[in-house]
Amino acid sequence: NKLTQCLLAIASCCLACIGQCVLFMTKNSYIQMAIRSLCCCCAAKYAFQLFLRNTDRFSLVSIFAVFIFIGELAIGIGVAFISYLIMVNWDPLNLSLIHISEPTRPLYISYAVFCLKKKKQ
Repeated sequence: NKLTQCLLAIASCCLACIGQCVLFMTKNSYIQMAIRSLCCCCAAKYAFQLFLRNTDRFSLVSIFAVFIFIGELAIGIGVAFISYLIMVNWDPLNLSLIHISEPTRPLYISYAVFCLKKKKQ
């Protein structure tokens, strides 16, 4: 029924959140093991204490990550919209051979750079 589905969705969300926290702490404990040459348990304890001491910084970084994502999304949408406008207003009868071969130019340039690097070696 609906109540069971709702409870399973809540439990799934909570387990996913706990899984992300464990993954975060594991990554940071590995970093502390490498930096401080501690055992696994001591490194996990130190990583957790480090997180508790710097909770405000971690929160601030995660907030900035959201704004960066929104900015990247806005840039992507803007580029897609401008590309759409260019394609809609493009005059197809005004093409020359230079315009047609334009997409293949990077291939020739990269091949030339590869050959020059190969000659140096």
